[in-house]
Amino acid sequence: MIRRFANFVLFGGSHIAGESVSTLRTLFSKENPDVVALELDADRFNSLIARMNHLPVSKGYYSPGRIGIQGFLFAKIASFIQGKLALRLGVQPGVEMEESIKLARKFNKNVILIDKPIEVTLRDFSSKIPLSEKLRLLADPFLSVFHRGESYKLDLNKIPSEKLVDTAIEVMKSRYPHLYSVLVDSRNRFIAKRLFLFYNSGEKVLVVLGAGHVKGVLEYLKKFERDYEKSPSLSYSFSVNFKS
Repeated sequence: MIRRFANFVLFGGSHIAGESVSTLRTLFSKENPDVVALELDADRFNSLIARMNHLPVSKGYYSPGRIGIQGFLFAKIASFIQGKLALRLGVQPGVEMEESIKLARKFNKNVILIDKPIEVTLRDFSSKIPLSEKLRLLADPFLSVFHRGESYKLDLNKIPSEKLVDTAIEVMKSRYPHLYSVLVDSRNRFIAKRLFLFYNSGEKVLVVLGAGHVKGVLEYLKKFERDYEKSPSLSYSFSVNFKS
């Protein structure tokens, strides 16, 4: 999934799909960006760099004392599932981010990190999602065995289709609204606000995201543009409350 806005090229890939790598290479060659913006925070970026350099990977942000026991369990389960799927495909999780870093290094491009700190997101998972919604999240995979709905064929080697992504997002919004707010919407806004610092900067920015974030980030960018046009003096200096 590729979208364009102002001086941004937004690419939506999959963290485990080999197609993400080939598409990124083609896009990089075609666009020749000045800046590569990654859906990573400093902790995950450093962990990825360590893995690429065959060094021990630190995940201190997974401490239950820092993110809450529920956030800790969610992170462990999500990491386990993603790791198993990646192993099945013969890749490492985060292949598109790793390839983006390699391409940026090869062509001497600047890299910026645009995602909300993972520690904040996991802490919000612990504190801002009702227990009933978390239980629903655990129960639904088992209950789905007894309910037949519309089915989709999914090739994990390929980037998911726009239709599939849109459907998944709509289900998440309606079935798990607080989860959607914490894992998707609040991060979309954070990412877009970070990107808007480069709005019409004269630099072409290639933005590498998970496919589920592209439309939401684009909507926020357009909103920020409208706000800016109404009040050109409006400041978009970037600040983060890491305790929120």
